[in-house]
Amino acid sequence: NKIEEELRKKFDDAYTIKMFTNFVIEFQECFSDIVPTEEVIARMKANIFGNIKIIEKFDNKKLDGKYAYDGIIYLKKEFTTNEKYTKYLLFHELLHAITSIRDEHGKEIMMGFSYLKNSYGMGLNEAMTEYLTQIRNEKFETDRKDLISGYRTVVEQIRRLINILGKKEILHYYFYEPDKFKDYINRKGMNYEEIEFAFRDLCGKDNEVYNMGH
Repeated sequence: NKIEEELRKKFDDAYTIKMFTNFVIEFQECFSDIVPTEEVIARMKANIFGNIKIIEKFDNKKLDGKYAYDGIIYLKKEFTTNEKYTKYLLFHELLHAITSIRDEHGKEIMMGFSYLKNSYGMGLNEAMTEYLTQIRNEKFETDRKDLISGYRTVVEQIRRLINILGKKEILHYYFYEPDKFKDYINRKGMNYEEIEFAFRDLCGKDNEVYNMGH
């Protein structure tokens, strides 16, 4: 009830409040030791500029949902009847929202590890975001076979990178100091550009990777 009360200060759509509340509760269960609930809600209110918008389709046919540059979360209409899938999809998009960094005019500068100006970090950012979403899936969904994005390959690789860089450290940079992650990787004796380009090239390429292996 307290979560809903706080969200109603910014949002006024029943479906939006329901789904956003679910995200906060699930995030609290998974990652409240990293980002406190009050801060999660504050970030949502600061970075999401309106209710969820349901649309018929995206220009990019691969998209089912999106946290857009305008601060709005868009969902493809055909998937809103599948609540399980929608919760999974929204968890991923809301992670983008609460890791968004905007200037005083509301213009987005970074989103997690992704630098909007030059697209650096997009591969690592999607991998990390989906990795955290899969942790959510493991906790809340017994049947997860339909909750699969095109990021399975990069999630496998981010797990390997976490083993090298440290889980506590990479989570800290993702949620609190994403602009310093590049330097952290380089200090570890690795080349950020090589890693990022590799991750970016593999994003959404699960089918291609599978076919190469078979």
